[in-house]
Amino acid sequence: FSGITAAMLQPITTTLRVVQAKLRMLLPGDAVLVGHSLNNDLIALKLIHQHVIDTSLLYKKELGQKFKLKVLAEMVLKRQIQTDENNGHNPTEDAAA
Repeated sequence: FSGITAAMLQPITTTLRVVQAKLRMLLPGDAVLVGHSLNNDLIALKLIHQHVIDTSLLYKKELGQKFKLKVLAEMVLKRQIQTDENNGHNPTEDAAA
């Protein structure tokens, strides 16, 4: 659960095309994009980026399954995140991890 509700999105008028254009201005083609399960974000944004480091692919369980960011942050960084399961993810907290 992302924590974003339909009510939060109701007043938003920015189109996907505008968001894509702003991201292209902020993120040069040679920049390295680092994140966790970035494929989901890139699919939602309908973007392709050439230089990606995806932490969900760097660390795998024994049978090749991916760790959740919450588990990976605790294992690697010794840091607890996403502790309030009822309110969804905090994107700022996730990005800092």
